[in-house]
Amino acid sequence: MKRFLLGLLCIASFSMSANLQADQKISQQDQHLGVNSCGGSMCHGRQHSTGDVVYQNEIAIWQSSHSYLGAHHRAYQVLNGALGKAITRNMGWEDASKRAECLGCHTDLVPESEQGLYYQITDGVSCESCHGGSERWLKLHYGASWDGSRHADMGYVDLSNVNLRAQVCLDCHLGSNNGNQFVTHEMMSAGHPRLAFELSIFEDLQAHYEVDQSEQGQELDVMTAQVWALGQITAAERYLDLVLHREVGAALMPELSLFDCRACHQDFADAGAVFDSVQGRDKGRKIGQIVLSDYNIRFASLIELSLGLDNRPQIADLLSQMNKAIALSRASFRETAGKLRTGLMQLKSHVNESSVEAEAIRQMRAKIFTSDSLVQDYAGAEQVYFALLALGVDSEVVNRFLSDQIAEPSKFSHQAFSEALIELEAEQSSQSISAL
Repeated sequence: MKRFLLGLLCIASFSMSANLQADQKISQQDQHLGVNSCGGSMCHGRQHSTGDVVYQNEIAIWQSSHSYLGAHHRAYQVLNGALGKAITRNMGWEDASKRAECLGCHTDLVPESEQGLYYQITDGVSCESCHGGSERWLKLHYGASWDGSRHADMGYVDLSNVNLRAQVCLDCHLGSNNGNQFVTHEMMSAGHPRLAFELSIFEDLQAHYEVDQSEQGQELDVMTAQVWALGQITAAERYLDLVLHREVGAALMPELSLFDCRACHQDFADAGAVFDSVQGRDKGRKIGQIVLSDYNIRFASLIELSLGLDNRPQIADLLSQMNKAIALSRASFRETAGKLRTGLMQLKSHVNESSVEAEAIRQMRAKIFTSDSLVQDYAGAEQVYFALLALGVDSEVVNRFLSDQIAEPSKFSHQAFSEALIELEAEQSSQSISAL
């Protein structure tokens, strides 16, 4: 998985603002004992990696000054940085470092009663933000026979489970229905960066463990493809949860931050391209109709079509129905969105129960190259970039053709990106997936 790191360096300038959003626990009542409780020299506090699976220098990785490795540690610090102060001022707040709306994702936010001896909110997003309060499981964690999958009842969040890992990450990298873990349109208007997330790439950027392929029984490319697929489907599910939960008063539309920013915010010089983009994504959409930021659902549809399931694919049809229903009535919109969520749950169950085979990976890659609807907007094009890396296309080739196209959102051109994608397809058409 380390092969992704060099491939992503060239896009750090636009992706790292999203990385500052932190992985967050699902729920916890145990005391959070703090980073120092994990930092012994026989545990995770060594300066250099000495372990075969657990590196034992996880604290050093977390504290790294590198732009992405130390992003979780710096998450609290950025609240008092130049951008953090500007957002705070624009929001009319006095101090972002004291606002639950910010601390919910920029720190390991727990009530005072759950703060243990070494707990420090200034640590940012720390070990227990993701792994859960360690009050009951820390001593067991010392043992050589430790198996995290058996200790959920003691508050341990087992992130070796891909589905749970995706849920924990999405709490902050996309949002949750916890009021302290959601970036509103107001916050974005005040200057908060747009959120972007793709599980297989982002977990690689924060990697502090080694995957044992022999135990998994799968080749690395297949494993990564499955993580990518589950991440996309889980993100699509979470997105629908947010959309359905965050309808504003009596209005039909949900929270504005869940819509495609470029559907409304555009340079006049780019108006024609945006018009073509909006009109082309779904037949029947009216001029001026607001556009949901539904790229994760579109990728879930691509996954469904690539798996060759016996039942008739349904996600694409339901997505089209939902986008039309948003201009009709609240009831029809919610009904269709509910059906779509059920379809996503069924698809995830299938992906969970069987590995993503080589032919399915080839189908996914082929469909990404030929599906124009995936790249009509910047957010979708960004996800295409991540997907091609996750699905085994050589990172140097991907960067050569696509990195400049998505380096600056304000300069994104659907036509230019599509042309670059065609050139990339021709370049890699004879390439085989290394592990297949």
